[in-house]
Amino acid sequence: MSDQRVFSRYRANEIRSDLQNVDIKKAKASTLRRKTALKKIIANLTLGNYAEMILLFPDILKFWKIEDDLKVKRICHEYVRTIGSIKPRSTVEAMPNIMEDLKSHNEDLQIMGLETLVSIPFTKFTEEAFNFIISLVNRRSTSQRLLKTAIYSLLQLDDWDHERVIGMSNILYEIIEQHLESPSVQIAALKTLYTLHDKNKKLEPFSLPVDIAYTLLDTIPELNEWDTSSLLECLVVTVVPTTHADVYEMIDIAISQLQHVNTSVSLNALKFIIYLINYVDEIDASITERLSNSVVALLEKSSELQFLVLRNIILLLLTRETPIIQVDVSYFFIEFNDPIYIKDTKLECLYLLANESTLPRILDELEQYSTDIDTQMSRKAVRAIGNLAVKLGDVAADNCVDTLLHLAEFGVDYVVQEIISVFKNILRKYPNRYRKEVIIFTKYMDCIQEPESKNA
Repeated sequence: MSDQRVFSRYRANEIRSDLQNVDIKKAKASTLRRKTALKKIIANLTLGNYAEMILLFPDILKFWKIEDDLKVKRICHEYVRTIGSIKPRSTVEAMPNIMEDLKSHNEDLQIMGLETLVSIPFTKFTEEAFNFIISLVNRRSTSQRLLKTAIYSLLQLDDWDHERVIGMSNILYEIIEQHLESPSVQIAALKTLYTLHDKNKKLEPFSLPVDIAYTLLDTIPELNEWDTSSLLECLVVTVVPTTHADVYEMIDIAISQLQHVNTSVSLNALKFIIYLINYVDEIDASITERLSNSVVALLEKSSELQFLVLRNIILLLLTRETPIIQVDVSYFFIEFNDPIYIKDTKLECLYLLANESTLPRILDELEQYSTDIDTQMSRKAVRAIGNLAVKLGDVAADNCVDTLLHLAEFGVDYVVQEIISVFKNILRKYPNRYRKEVIIFTKYMDCIQEPESKNA
């Protein structure tokens, strides 16, 4: 059946007829029809057709009991979660079915049952969820996947019973310390504690001893990419190194993750390393080189990720007197197919990276951008040249002014007007210079239309 027919609004009676239309001779066709009917129910809940779909609750319970198909079970759980989030009390009749799945030997069914319990804000459901989670944590043998689901479920339960979840903090901390054979479960406990403290500002700041941080970092080879990313993210705010040796050792472990194919891992590794660098007086040249190479690699990613990296580069350039990355300015030159937000951010980077040695190359680029067919880009480039004249001093100012005068010769109205607007700031910075240049601009008086240019 096409998605269009599934995502149409139905009345309860129309779907009920499909659920009850069972042909024993055509069992396969009947099963398919029932599954399609169940999909229609979920689609109608997505469309907000709650009033009609709630009427099918008895039919859902009926098929839940007789069907062993995991897809059907999954749809039944999804139905109860959706209805339960709107009318929690109306789903109490589904509790026996949920508990039966929870006690099943099938791990998938247990996870479905637990996810359903924690998603319904009603005491009977949350109580059973807590009981199941505590029993899982106390078992000696529990599958990692099920235990991780139980640990992460506490974040959802925190919305319904905060005090009880916080009361389990010690258990989570014990898991971080003791579950050495299950590093993935350790990370789940760490991420949960980190998130709980982040959500609840009244709690004491969550911190990890350095030795436990080392233990967790040593598990990186055994972790999947998402657990690795979570670990590095959490360590940024939970561990405080006590010696320079600790800092360099942690950096050495994390720096290998900068080249990870998963961008989340590499970005969190970069964040962790930059955090650690705050605890040393001198940065090793090899660290600077490896950081710089990683940043260059990240600039080859998609536009969205590239933007995130560029914004972080700007923060690094603004907040540190001694740069901890050394990237050639050419990496910030604008490409014709860059989105506008990338172009703007690269312009900021070029402005921040400009100095006596890089200025000639940057001015050449900005001059090209100033003649771009994109008028907004052109204006921003002209303004950047003017700002550099104010920022860098006398010699640089001469070069910037020469570039502006050269651009004015083209006689493009909006370029000339932008040049005049920025020139007033140059004259304010250097009041005894460039008086002859002011006379040059008088011949453009007829093309000046914009208020800012006239005022300038």
